[in-house]
Amino acid sequence: MNRLSKQEFILGFFSTILLTFKLGWWGLLLACITSVLWPLGGTYWKPIRRCGVPLAVLLFTQNWWCLLGFFPLLIGDGFPDHRTTTKDEGSWLGRQVEKVWPDDKVSGILTKVLVVIILQAAWLPILLK
Repeated sequence: MNRLSKQEFILGFFSTILLTFKLGWWGLLLACITSVLWPLGGTYWKPIRRCGVPLAVLLFTQNWWCLLGFFPLLIGDGFPDHRTTTKDEGSWLGRQVEKVWPDDKVSGILTKVLVVIILQAAWLPILLK
């Protein structure tokens, strides 16, 4: 059985935490929900994250701007793995980060955090309304 990453729980929580400024305590509940959807989508089935997170935000905010969240989640957060046993080309973003910072420990985390930052930027129209 696949184990869910603790790091993914944290990334899922922070993917919507800015919305607490708009939603109050409901925003914390939303962050808790996305903290579960995030690793489920990363471990089992990608649409859980790619569709589940924006739809959860839509449910809580009732704002169609949240559908902009689909696009950053389509980028992907995988970092290239060049080991012969687990060869993986990674996502487009991961390959770009690797060009700038080839150290895979730091760059792998940076790639995942960048997706969360881009997603937070997609939520800005909700915050500004």
